[in-house]
Amino acid sequence: MFQRLILVIIGLVMTLAIILAGLNADRIRRTNILAQQGDIESQNELADSYLLYAKYGIFKLKFYNKAEQWYYRAASKNHIAAQISLADIYYQGLGRVPNIIEAVRWYEAAAKNGNRHATLRLGDIFFYGKGDVGQDYKLALQYYTQAADQHEDATAIKQVAFMYEQGLGTAINDGRAAKWYWRAAEKGDKEAQAALGRLFAEGRGVPQDGQQQLYWSKLAAAQGDSNAQFALGKLYLEGKEVMQDDAEAFALFSKAAQKDNANAQKALGDLYNTDNNAVTQNRDAAINWYQRAARNNQPDAFIALGKLHLDGDEDTDKRQAYRWYYLAAKNGDEQAILQLEQLQQQITPDDIDIAVNNAENWLRQP
Repeated sequence: MFQRLILVIIGLVMTLAIILAGLNADRIRRTNILAQQGDIESQNELADSYLLYAKYGIFKLKFYNKAEQWYYRAASKNHIAAQISLADIYYQGLGRVPNIIEAVRWYEAAAKNGNRHATLRLGDIFFYGKGDVGQDYKLALQYYTQAADQHEDATAIKQVAFMYEQGLGTAINDGRAAKWYWRAAEKGDKEAQAALGRLFAEGRGVPQDGQQQLYWSKLAAAQGDSNAQFALGKLYLEGKEVMQDDAEAFALFSKAAQKDNANAQKALGDLYNTDNNAVTQNRDAAINWYQRAARNNQPDAFIALGKLHLDGDEDTDKRQAYRWYYLAAKNGDEQAILQLEQLQQQITPDDIDIAVNNAENWLRQP
């Protein structure tokens, strides 16, 4: 009885599949006729079908080529969805070698028609440079601004702010940067909130205002932004705008450090290296966090490691100190250069060679 039921179910499923396949084939035949007659909606729909076959079926190259041909016909008649799909084929290299120049051509056509995806993609292409299209910050700023103004896109708004702050494609303008960051921050963008808090802390583009810094940093930190968590941790550590609280600072630094925030990793090293109300002083833990920060190229971490090893009495400690001061000096730290000159009088040439070799090996590690 059970086997008979299974056979009935299988038969029904197969029958339904055959019916649906027949209906689908019939629809494609009708769509193909309309597409051949010049109907752009049908041309785009037919291209969509070929693209679907290419992604999930066999004869991928054949179907990608068919999709490209039909998208081209519809895109040439100003069909926005077809322009986007055609640009994506060229951009991603679907069934062909990527052609970023052609991708830009069709993204630009869609952007002129007000398409958000196309405008953002153009901003990214010109901001980073891709394939045969070189980096062009002015064009990137133009497209990000267009996406921001036409679509109130928070990512584009934040990118415009960053470019004004860094002077990319335009002169540095902290005031404009602050206004653009504010727009994105009000939309809930955590990175913009963190950046706005930083500008209020530094008094760049806005009046220096600790309460505003605290407000925006708290919002961003609550959303998990590691830069805001570090900044907020510093406020608790120093007792600025909030009651001084080593434990709260440690908690915030820990959250940010686990996200690989180098400044927070250095701050944890400092806490483990000093007397405080959050953690017990622990040299090994301090070294661990300083090294993690150094691996992320936090410049002060190299100096901190040098100082920590310099406090030891053994030659091996001074050799380790030389290693870290050597790395700091390679980054141009003048304090490290002076310290190396002093250490050269305290350890042997062999120790110096070992320290330098260890430092260079450390740099080669991933």
